[in-house]
Amino acid sequence: MFLQSYLTHFSSKLLFAQSEEEEGTRLSKLDYDVKYEPERFAVPSFNDASATAASDISSEFSAQCLLLSAAVTVDYLESSGRDQSSAKSLLRRTLHRLAQSQQEFELNCRKKAQVSKMIALLTMRCILGLGEDSFAFQTCNDGLCATLLKLHINDAVASDEEFVILKQVKSMSDSALQKRMIHTDRVLTKLCSDMLQKSGAFVVGGISLGDLQRKMIQSSVSVEEAIGVFQEIDDAVKKAGTGKDGTSYSAGDFAWFTVEAHNRGVASSTVGDETHAKTFHTFALNFADFSTNEVRCYKQQMMNAFTKSVQKLDFPKSMSF
Repeated sequence: MFLQSYLTHFSSKLLFAQSEEEEGTRLSKLDYDVKYEPERFAVPSFNDASATAASDISSEFSAQCLLLSAAVTVDYLESSGRDQSSAKSLLRRTLHRLAQSQQEFELNCRKKAQVSKMIALLTMRCILGLGEDSFAFQTCNDGLCATLLKLHINDAVASDEEFVILKQVKSMSDSALQKRMIHTDRVLTKLCSDMLQKSGAFVVGGISLGDLQRKMIQSSVSVEEAIGVFQEIDDAVKKAGTGKDGTSYSAGDFAWFTVEAHNRGVASSTVGDETHAKTFHTFALNFADFSTNEVRCYKQQMMNAFTKSVQKLDFPKSMSF
């Protein structure tokens, strides 16, 4: 469970479960919860602006209580199988408490990387639990993904070879796909890809950069977006070379990239978009030499397609006066 990785950072005396009192009330017995309004709840802020004001009893102790309360609730909801309406209500309340905890930590103690990591990952789990794709997508793009990427980079600098954040985000991406949260899945897949590239790794714990980028290409919603992913691949190859044992893409990855780029070039040429066709054919030729034998044998046909696109682009120029 999520708590097991982090509870050692806090006193065990602070752990308590979030009560299930009526919406709009405070924590039973302990008064560390801010006033909660079901129709208006705060979300942790991952930008410069604060998400919510601290409570009157703001302290590091209350921040820890709120944070651990949120963690217990998320773990409980994922294992209890509560009805959707009740679960969403508790998740909104949990997001509210996370926002409050975040603010109180910032006011009362130095910002701790472990705390920031816990708040960011719990926030992601909450918004996935709500199952609202547009809300999750907006929250991810409103600083949450940038924060997770920064925390991942800091872990890499600290020689953390466990890649905890990457593995958590990949799991959440899979969960988003299962829930048909398409936009959220796309942004989390991109985040995983960015994390691997920042780490200079191609395969980590069964998470493959090649697989992630294949998925990104397949789910791209525009020609420019697909070209952007192919450009990332091309740049990665130029930087890392074509090593083996996880130090570059596999021959199978290169074969898939080559065929996909060539086919997209042919499709672009068919509709008269020779500019993009030339770009795709260029990528195909760049990857072909590193592909499998079955794909390399078609390199001449790829070159012919590239040449035709170039000739069509140059033809109007030759007709100008």
